[in-house]
Amino acid sequence: MQPTSTEFAAIRATLSESPLFAEFETAALDTLAGHADSVTVRGGEMLFSVGDAPQAFYLVAAGRLCAVLANGHIAGYIGRLEPVGEIGVISGEPRTANVVALRDSLLYRFSNEAFHTFMLTHPA
Repeated sequence: MQPTSTEFAAIRATLSESPLFAEFETAALDTLAGHADSVTVRGGEMLFSVGDAPQAFYLVAAGRLCAVLANGHIAGYIGRLEPVGEIGVISGEPRTANVVALRDSLLYRFSNEAFHTFMLTHPA
């Protein structure tokens, strides 16, 4: 589903602030923003679990998440403007951590298909 013009502007602005995407050309950011879906994850909810197939990666627009390894050790925290799940999308390997929202969080979701299409059309 395409984002509304207001959602598109918010997604586009967040992408341009993210260190991962800040150097992208305007056309590339516009294309990527057009592929995003807004996702709200409530505090305590699991975004994905160890072993899940990587169906998408996310960019944190607001909130905070925690990645916890299968052995219970905390792998790290994910905050505003940081990606989560991108390695699985690139590698195709199952998820290696449980990712849970520490508080209500707004994420922008990019499906595998959208990301791979984007990479083919904007290889730089």
